[in-house]
Amino acid sequence: MSFNVLYIYIYLLDLPEVTNHLYMKFIFPLIAILLFSSLLNAQSLSVPQTGEPQPLSFEELEALKKLPQLKLPDHYRNKSLPGVVDNSTQPYMRNVFQQHMYCCGQAAGIAYNFTYEMDRERDIPANTNENLYPTHFTWNWMNDGYGYYGASFLHSFQVLKHCGNMNVTDYGGSLSFGGESRWISGYNEYYRGMSNRINDAFQIQVGTPDGLETFKHWINDHLEGTAVGGVGSFYSQYMGASNTLPSGTPEEGKYVLTYFGGSANHAQTIVGYNDSIRWDYNSDGQYTNDIDINGDGEVDMKDWEIGGFKMVQ
Repeated sequence: MSFNVLYIYIYLLDLPEVTNHLYMKFIFPLIAILLFSSLLNAQSLSVPQTGEPQPLSFEELEALKKLPQLKLPDHYRNKSLPGVVDNSTQPYMRNVFQQHMYCCGQAAGIAYNFTYEMDRERDIPANTNENLYPTHFTWNWMNDGYGYYGASFLHSFQVLKHCGNMNVTDYGGSLSFGGESRWISGYNEYYRGMSNRINDAFQIQVGTPDGLETFKHWINDHLEGTAVGGVGSFYSQYMGASNTLPSGTPEEGKYVLTYFGGSANHAQTIVGYNDSIRWDYNSDGQYTNDIDINGDGEVDMKDWEIGGFKMVQ
């Protein structure tokens, strides 16, 4: 089976010990969202990590820019959205796990996103190894054979498109069976994996309200009018989830990311959104989306204090 899958990028640091659901605010001048396509022809260059997370390469960033953009269909322009969508509660969402070594791109892009979208397409639960997909099958194609290299999921998409991805059972029973230097053998395993492939990829620029609305519709109904929507994977620099949502506000006490750094070096997956969570950036005692709180003379998304995405890593 091959189909369309949505992915997204921000820009974040490799901290595998933080493996829980948390919220992040709508602060994205730098986000794009991918939806897999045969048009993805980036040069296959791995990103050296050698113990330290590294940003996406110039070639990878250029590949992202060149992907065709997914636009909001005209008939969605006046379509309302629910205030909260949480696809982590769907049966297609696998359990949260601890990634092994520098496979964050494949943890986000394969183990969470691809698993969700494939199982959603087939309407099967992500609770057995037959319905889960390993990180290391695609990571080991481009980690230099020793695990010292991260690999952008841009490159893993090439594998998903041309080769597919075998399930966890065929891979040996775990996401990382055999470790970072294993090259799996077996005609039947590769052949069965070829039934798990993708077709297309697009990006959604979500640094504008229109782009953000497009992504939220994707999360809500896959831009297909279906009862269950999709998820998206992204790169950003993770700054640590030490803040919690304020007392007396929606989802109070849950961890929230309120800002990012500028180096895109870690992958995560967005699983939902909440239009009511809030953070008082300028400490004026109120939560607003219509005041110029950063003093740049404009009121735009950089001034928003209400609303955010839910993500997993």
